[in-house]
Amino acid sequence: LVGSEMCIRDRMSMVGPRPVVPDELASYGDLVPAYLVMRPGLTGVWQVSGRNDIAYPERAYLDAAYAREWSLMLDLNIAIRTIPCVLSARGVA
Repeated sequence: LVGSEMCIRDRMSMVGPRPVVPDELASYGDLVPAYLVMRPGLTGVWQVSGRNDIAYPERAYLDAAYAREWSLMLDLNIAIRTIPCVLSARGVA
């Protein structure tokens, strides 16, 4: 558990693009650089925008827009919007 806590603490933010596996990253196409400049997050704009109800091209666009428009207020907004999403399980496959 300590090792996994260290990984999360050192490599993830509270808010940011959700982590993807290399095969999924290919789906980002030209938007890969925008994704890679951000630390992955426990929650993110995709998480509060419909999750599995959103196709990959839109997910990539949301992550790129998040990277471009990042602010502390945006992170706060996403963190607050996460609570009802988790409680309602909206967008869960």
